[in-house]
Order: sequence, then C-alpha cells, then structure tokens
Amino acid sequence: MRYSVRKSLWVVLPLLGLVSWWAFKALVTVDPIRMLPRTRGVVVGLKDGSRAARQLADWGLWRFMPKELWRLEPILPYMGRCAIVLEDGHVMGLFQASRGNARELSNLEIPGVHLRLLSKVPLPLWAFGPSEFALDRIQEAFIDPSVRMDHQRRTKGDDVLIFRLATGERGEISWSVNHEGELGFSFHAPLERFLGPFKQRNLIAPPMEGSGSLHGFLALDGPMAPKLARLIPSLAPEVGDVWGAFGAGAPQGRRVMLLLSDRGWDLFVEGRGYLRGGEPLEIPKELKDAPAPREPLSLVLDSKGVEALGGALGGTIGEVISDLSPGRLILRVHSPSRGDGRLLLGDR
Repeated sequence: MRYSVRKSLWVVLPLLGLVSWWAFKALVTVDPIRMLPRTRGVVVGLKDGSRAARQLADWGLWRFMPKELWRLEPILPYMGRCAIVLEDGHVMGLFQASRGNARELSNLEIPGVHLRLLSKVPLPLWAFGPSEFALDRIQEAFIDPSVRMDHQRRTKGDDVLIFRLATGERGEISWSVNHEGELGFSFHAPLERFLGPFKQRNLIAPPMEGSGSLHGFLALDGPMAPKLARLIPSLAPEVGDVWGAFGAGAPQGRRVMLLLSDRGWDLFVEGRGYLRGGEPLEIPKELKDAPAPREPLSLVLDSKGVEALGGALGGTIGEVISDLSPGRLILRVHSPSRGDGRLLLGDR
C-alpha cells in the first residue's frame, strides 16, 4: 500500500508542477497592446520581439522595416512580448524583458531612444521612446486605463499589425510561424472598399482543367473581376489574351477563375466553362492539401505559380514575395471584412 501511494506521488507531483507553471505563466503574461496610450500611428504587437527580429534578418526582410525601428536594434535581444508604436516618424512602446537584467538595460546608451523601468513584478516591464515626454505617455497609460488605446483583437496569430486606413477605419493583420516553416496569417479590413460589394457565401468549386500540372488559380465572385483588373493592371501582360475576358467579369453569384497550368493561363466563367479547356490537371505535391476555391475570393499558387505571378505584383509586395521565394501561397477572403492565408517559407 505504501509503495502504491509513493509511486502515485511520483506521477502526480510532476503533473501538479506543470499545471502550476502553466498557471503562473498565464497570470504573469500581459498584453502590452492593451497598455498603450491612444495613438494615431501604426501598432505592432509581438509575442517575442527578439525572435521576430531574428526571423526578419534570416528572411532578408529587415530592409523593408521603417528606419525608426532600426534605432531599437540594441534592445531587441532583450525583448520578449512587446508592443511598438510608429507615430509621426517616432517609435515608442513597451516590452517585457525576458532576457538580461535591469542593470544591463539601464546602462544601455542608444542615440534617440530613452528607456524607463515601469514595473519589476512579476516580470520586468520597460517603456521606450524618443523622449521623456513619450515615456510619460506610456507610463500614464500603464497607470490609468482611461487613457489607453481602445482596441479589440479581431484576428488570430501570435504577432499583429494594427493600422489606420485613409478613411479612418482600422485594419489588422496577424501572423505566426509553425515548426514546419509555414507562416499563417489572418486579416480584418473593410475589403468591400477595394473589391466592391459582395456577400459571404460558399460557391461551387469549378473543375480544374488544362494541360499537365496545376500551378495555381485566382477564383472570385464574378463582379469582383473588373475591380480587381483595375487594381492590379500589371497582371495583364502576365495573363495575356485571357485578361480582357477576365476584366469583363460575370453576374453576381457566378464564379470567375484564372487558372495557371503547364499550358499557361486560362479563364473559367461559370455557365460558359473554360476559354481553352483541356483534361483534368495533375495536382502537385505542394497543392495536395490546398482548399477548394469556394470562398468569394481565393488565390492558390505553388512555387512555379509564385514565380510566374510574383513578378507581376510589383512594388514592395512583389519584392517581399521575391525575397521569401515561398514554396506555396494560399490566400482566402471569407467575408467583406475577413480573410486568412498561409505562406510556406521552406528551409531557412
């Protein structure tokens, strides 16, 4: 009997220790975004600032970051969970110091960046900003919830970017990277302003026909096509003679799809079929688990599709895609304000 009790304790005690540790982590974890002062600027919330900085460097994307962020480089290695505000050409915010100690941080001399320890318990919480006035704003919001930014997260993901559109409405993009190197993201924004009015619906997935292997598709509700053709005119040379028919669109509730196969681009319009037609396509390994095109708008590309379409996007987005060279890109719009996607980054 004594042996059984002792044996049971060896099983139970480690479990109790794990539960206690998880509970402690939950209690001491704070959301720095909810402690920020009201702001007109762009807000970035990161689960681990140090990890995010390393990933950006590894992916070669640090050059796309605002130069104001470059000043934070000396404190990035100390950052755990953090919230960063870019406002009127200045950067400020707060972070949990998950590495180093208060003395190390206090002794850092960073041109144009001031630091202040806000709290030591349960984890060190630091404010940073371009001036003592900025630190006062952060500290005031830390003490007084009435002057904090009012924002409710609308997307899933460890890290988040919150920004204002020219209309004054807020947009939000969040993301996280899994152990397989796939970056998942979700976004919330007034998409109707860019794509025109549309309804949330599940449409019938058209057959995949062409020649050889499938390399990707852009599928959307018919009335979106003319709007999208005007938004991304650089796609016209890539898609060729199919582009004019794509820009003509189709009635509400009818599916339009640009499909890329070994033959090149083809256009499917619900009720009319494909312009060129063909046999059922082979599905490459990268797209075996890709979702069927049933949302109001969806974009699916394998590595060859990314190479073909990425250059046509141009601008910063085109450069980022070119630098990342993803093995797969999936983007879905579910409703007039919500969408998500995945980007396979591969070995890095």
